[in-house]
Amino acid sequence: MTETNGATPTPLLQADAKEIRRITHDINNALEIIVQASYLVNTTALSDQAREWMKLLDMGIEQATGLNRELREFVRMRS
Repeated sequence: MTETNGATPTPLLQADAKEIRRITHDINNALEIIVQASYLVNTTALSDQAREWMKLLDMGIEQATGLNRELREFVRMRS
């Protein structure tokens, strides 16, 4: 979500920024549960196929965390 045209970002309404911050906070809390569960599952004996599924899960966690970070930065730049 990086600005590419060099223009000043359009400000968000304060109420909208506050709601987006609340949502990103809640998403972060949900992701933390998934991260912790993934860690615990990875400490157990898994089949090769299950290990591959866990790799996919970990990739999804990283992607979701990155998107959430981008959204927070998007709001920060506009409020």
